[in-house]
Amino acid sequence: MKSFDITGTINPKTVDDKFLIDLHHAGVTIFRINGAHIDPSDIPEISKRVKKILKNKVKIQVDLEGSKIRTKDIYEPICIKKGKSIELRQTNFNRPDFLSILDKGDIILSSDGQLELTVEKITKEKVLLSTRCEGFLLNNKGIHLANKSLAHLPVFTQKDKILIKHMKQNQIDYAGISFVRSPEQVNEVLSTFSNSPVKPIIKLETKEATQKETLKQILSLHDTFSIDRGDLMSEVGMIQFPTIFERTLKDCLSRKKRIFVATQIFASMVNHNLPYISELMEFHRLYRANISGIQLSEEIAVGKYPFEVLRLINTMVSQGEI
Repeated sequence: MKSFDITGTINPKTVDDKFLIDLHHAGVTIFRINGAHIDPSDIPEISKRVKKILKNKVKIQVDLEGSKIRTKDIYEPICIKKGKSIELRQTNFNRPDFLSILDKGDIILSSDGQLELTVEKITKEKVLLSTRCEGFLLNNKGIHLANKSLAHLPVFTQKDKILIKHMKQNQIDYAGISFVRSPEQVNEVLSTFSNSPVKPIIKLETKEATQKETLKQILSLHDTFSIDRGDLMSEVGMIQFPTIFERTLKDCLSRKKRIFVATQIFASMVNHNLPYISELMEFHRLYRANISGIQLSEEIAVGKYPFEVLRLINTMVSQGEI
């Protein structure tokens, strides 16, 4: 059987030891922690605990937040109703200069592109947004500008730099590098992690990085990548997403890169014990295409049926290599 990794996202503050052990026995080979949700000083204890419990049999991945813009200090979900407006303050975003980037008419996407908001009015302290959909805007969710490039933003935040220091010192195996936009930024990443035990996984999730020529240059610089489908769709729009995802995946595979696919692998199984037919077909297709692994996020971190998901994946993989 070919090597195939299952990355499982966990919340180290709430997950118990037995759950970690059971996840590993059920097939998780890499435990992923979102660096945006932890304090850098937590890294030593997280690494020590996971490595001790699982006797160094699993890898640990910490994703850096990079230039991703997130909601902040939203203590209760904000109800979004079609045709209504909502108001957010500068303090509701993780970047203190975010409102200065906005112009009237800008389209803001959140929740993997499922929420679409339009900028109606901006002041120094707040923004009025009209809505074309329904749902809930949650805390710590990604924010994307559909019609603007954020290529001027640095690849590492100050928090990332502190996280990297702790990661290098505490047996973290992989660093997920978020929102890379250029070959120059990839070179900066590789320089930062040179002579380090931490291996970068470059995440291909921006409109700039997935442009044909830019992607070609980026793929020539490194060997391990991940495509986050949710962030990529929010970046390029749902109409362009299928074409750009397929082209990016094909380019990675044709160059024999190690490539992971993330987001909504079995999203329906967050709340249901059986998947949709479309999810089964898509996983079958991705596995047969020889991807290196998948990343399960909500399916593991908050899902009701994490072990049913893992059992399904293992069964499909083991029965005649699908």
